[in-house]
Amino acid sequence: MDNVDEYLDWYNMGVERKWITPAFCMTHDGDPYLTELEAQDWEDGGDPCAFVVKLAMENGYYESPSR
Repeated sequence: MDNVDEYLDWYNMGVERKWITPAFCMTHDGDPYLTELEAQDWEDGGDPCAFVVKLAMENGYYESPSR
């Protein structure tokens, strides 16, 4: 990626200002940012929505014909 430093500045600013969460693996880590109410809903068999933003650093990531 040509602008890695600029990208990391943007990412760090978002985390610092709490605009985004730090990156985590939803598959392996679960969702550490569930609210108490969402966690209780999950434990009770509910399925709270988890809106996710995937950060893509690879050049051409969204240009792939499979996407």
